[in-house]
Amino acid sequence: MAKRILVDFDSMSYACPYSTSSCEYNCGCYHPDADEAKLDSESGKLIGRCWNSGCPVVCVFDEEDLDNPDLDWDGTERADVCGVDGKFIDDDEYATLCCDDTASPDEKMLLYHYQRYMHRYDPEWLMTHKREEFE
Repeated sequence: MAKRILVDFDSMSYACPYSTSSCEYNCGCYHPDADEAKLDSESGKLIGRCWNSGCPVVCVFDEEDLDNPDLDWDGTERADVCGVDGKFIDDDEYATLCCDDTASPDEKMLLYHYQRYMHRYDPEWLMTHKREEFE
């Protein structure tokens, strides 16, 4: 099984190079496989909806992922995705993204942009992680 990393979907979509807010959707997606794509009258491009369950690059984080040994929680705690009763909260707040050498070019690019966004105030991380290593 491929190694995956847990990502905050809102932060990931904000950092995603396919994301746009200049369309009828609150958050649109220029990815060629975007869900519910429509022709945008202003740009003349197909723009789909950017949402967790329709993203062509990430996978929805679900209850089965809680015990996945190949999941990198990336600082998120189990308590962040479970209620006080310990049961999984399915709110589409998180997604998973492939982060090993089996990742597709889209996954590598999105992972780079997501991590760059999450570490944007960390000069050491920015200096040691060059874009080339994700291409």
